[in-house]
Amino acid sequence: MHAAELFAFLLDGENASKPLLANAMESTVRIVNICDAKAHLSRMLKQVQSGEDVVIAKAGTPIVRLVRYVTPKRKIAPPGAMAGEIWIADDFDAPMDKLFDCLKPEST
Repeated sequence: MHAAELFAFLLDGENASKPLLANAMESTVRIVNICDAKAHLSRMLKQVQSGEDVVIAKAGTPIVRLVRYVTPKRKIAPPGAMAGEIWIADDFDAPMDKLFDCLKPEST
């Protein structure tokens, strides 16, 4: 079961979460309680680095998911990088009084 399926299943109020937790333990999603997460954070981070998702639960209810960070493929351009490529027309803020004249009923 993938992590997205796990959370979709949990959000469905008709389903009990206990069978889900058993199924999740067999997949690549590891569910731990808050106390264990505090005690074994370094170990959990190593598991996440190796590609495993870790879900931290409070009283059996998932509250957060740890996943490996993936660097964005596209770099964010610095401010001013598009200088000269974008322009605004000189009259962009000119009044548009007659813009909707075509919608007025014609007088006979």
